[in-house]
Amino acid sequence: CSSDLLVVAGKTTGSISRFDLLGNNLLYEVAPYNAPFPSYQFLFQSDEFTYVSFYDGRIRAFDKDGQVRFNSEQPVYYRPGVLCVNDQYVFAEADYPVTGEHKLEVINYTSGVARQEFNTGFDIASIIESNENELILFGNTNGNGKIYSYRSEEHTSELQSPCNLVCRLLLEKK
Repeated sequence: CSSDLLVVAGKTTGSISRFDLLGNNLLYEVAPYNAPFPSYQFLFQSDEFTYVSFYDGRIRAFDKDGQVRFNSEQPVYYRPGVLCVNDQYVFAEADYPVTGEHKLEVINYTSGVARQEFNTGFDIASIIESNENELILFGNTNGNGKIYSYRSEEHTSELQSPCNLVCRLLLEKK
């Protein structure tokens, strides 16, 4: 997001609001749909869009005018959390409240349909794109930090353990 724009979301009763800080204007507002329960889980800002994960499982992207430009397929049985986006995919933490599972959901960007799901076994705190084919996932389990790598090649994808990630990073450094 540029330094003259601000996007905020109220978790329980507030809306998603985008402000133009230079002009002191509210550009758009998306009302909460689930009050008094939480509506929004996480925001991710790309150059063009604001991506929002909703407690009901939806992931949407809003353009600068508040128009929906991406909508994930419904229904899903997880609550999406942390997000990361590239030209091909939307990556989301998938938290299954009933089972307590934590997964990485890979969603096709153009269709909004889920492509793959990987069981991480930990709560994802952050997802960072390392390059066009790799993500680094940061998270924790019972207070223990976790770092994993998700690699996507043309025909395969994998979630690498910390040991494999460290070994690969050490080999690449040589």
